[in-house]
Amino acid sequence: MKKFFLFFLLIGIFLFRDLSAFEISPTTSIILPRSPLASTILAGEELEKYIQKSTSISLMRDRKKAKNFIYIGLASDFKEIPRHLKEKLAATKADDSYICHIAGNKLFLAGKDKNTESRKD
Repeated sequence: MKKFFLFFLLIGIFLFRDLSAFEISPTTSIILPRSPLASTILAGEELEKYIQKSTSISLMRDRKKAKNFIYIGLASDFKEIPRHLKEKLAATKADDSYICHIAGNKLFLAGKDKNTESRKD
């Protein structure tokens, strides 16, 4: 299931990079929640590798200097995601559902909230 989610996450990023106003550039940084799930950490690492291999862009590690942000986590981790999108995601039947939401210079890749996987401390 994690590989399935990761595959669609990467495809979603690739499509959104080409179809939206969000720009993936050397000033882009990946942001994870304070207590990310193990699968969230993996998704961040894999996305960074994918971007590097497919575009030759190395993402910025210094969040203070970054201009664009990719947030990866669960929908409940991000207050900036509109409530109606969180509700729509929660209503889906598939546990590996996710949403892609762009708000200015922020791209949110948020999975359905689950209590089955423990958070990494």
